[in-house]
Amino acid sequence: HGVMSKTFYITRYGNTILEKNLTGNLYRMAFNADLEYLWTQEKTHIKRCRHLIPYLKRGIRLLTEYPEKFKQMNPPNEQDSYDVLLAAAKEILSVCEAHPMCKVQSR
Repeated sequence: HGVMSKTFYITRYGNTILEKNLTGNLYRMAFNADLEYLWTQEKTHIKRCRHLIPYLKRGIRLLTEYPEKFKQMNPPNEQDSYDVLLAAAKEILSVCEAHPMCKVQSR
């Protein structure tokens, strides 16, 4: 449904410590796993890593517990979307846990 790709950033004192490109093709799966905030964070209360951690943990748990449900949402042209989203969420969580006060932004 026409969601644009976004680049998700974690910054510390203005310096980027993580930059992750998230394609629009991943959004439906992300939305169903409570990970839409990686695309829409600017519209929410989520401003820092510590705000995002609970959503990331829940999304990773859902993706891990119900892989077949989410793999059915892989776009036909991107069969690896499930793996890409799960790996991205884990990487973002790892950085967020290490830097809970850092700012998050998607644009």
